[in-house]
Amino acid sequence: MSVFTVFAIGTGHSRAEKNTLMVRLYDVCNAIDAVHLGSPAPQMKYILDGIGKSYDADTGKVSTDYFAQATGWGLSDKTDEVVEHAMRLRPEVVNLAGHSRGAIICTRIASKLSRALPSTKCNLFLVDPVERTPIGDSRNNAQTHGNVKLFRQLIMENEGSFLFEPRKISHQSASINTVHMPGRHGTATQTGQPIGLVSYMLAINFLGMCRSDMAGRPFSAPQLCDAYGQVNLANPVRKTSSGIGRLFQDLDAGKRVFGFSGSRDLKGFGRKNAWRDDGYFINNDHARHFMATWPDLFLVLTGKLTPDTSMQRSLVAQVRNVRDRAPRAFQTLPTAFRELV
Repeated sequence: MSVFTVFAIGTGHSRAEKNTLMVRLYDVCNAIDAVHLGSPAPQMKYILDGIGKSYDADTGKVSTDYFAQATGWGLSDKTDEVVEHAMRLRPEVVNLAGHSRGAIICTRIASKLSRALPSTKCNLFLVDPVERTPIGDSRNNAQTHGNVKLFRQLIMENEGSFLFEPRKISHQSASINTVHMPGRHGTATQTGQPIGLVSYMLAINFLGMCRSDMAGRPFSAPQLCDAYGQVNLANPVRKTSSGIGRLFQDLDAGKRVFGFSGSRDLKGFGRKNAWRDDGYFINNDHARHFMATWPDLFLVLTGKLTPDTSMQRSLVAQVRNVRDRAPRAFQTLPTAFRELV
């Protein structure tokens, strides 16, 4: 089987930024870059600089086009660039991962391939898809077609600017495969921060499931719960007079920002995040992995079960297991549970 994995960076960023999500994913993808191929290979990959940025691999220089960043100019060209590689190499599977306008480009690529290579299966991993300026029609930008099989998107909860209004992508499984994450539009791409690390792990697991050869995958449920625990340590829930929200690191501003102040209206982006202000669980994905690994502890933590003497041994064993396999998840457990072991 031939698999072509494409990574599309968001507007104003380039492949020179090594610790950002799409660049890091590209670097750990065990595949040959499509630019070096004259015929198909089992594993192929490609990376697109963000709109308004261009990285020269020979000189290491990055050029900037502010007009393109403001208008989205180049969206169609970048779409066609990947489609041309796919037409030349004719992979059986195309896996597309993108952030912001890069996510819109991924949707456009899949749409064009549904007509150009209808037998090729596509899978989409999107992070906060944003058009910002309308370029192209909804059939390409916001709709998937029969060739898209697996779909997952991360939607950030705390972006307040109208410039980064998320674009609803029409897909049959979008409602159940949308993960709400704390942070602003670019937070998930900062893999040196806990929220970005969780996003990286989710992307690795998704792409691996779609047969991209990703180094180090898959991450286990305890590993994911441990990473989510680090989010709680670095980005705690706080109550103020204006409401409840999370602190998160906004690296663009270079300071810690109270996440509640920029809360998005996410109606239409999957089920409401019931855990948003929980203080322990981050989202449904976190809760699902925790429940699958430590079911009795999950039920007691969420108040769905009152422990009695008959389950004390099981509860203690599960708390001890959290401590041993996911120490940061253990560290953020309520004190009464940590004192059981």
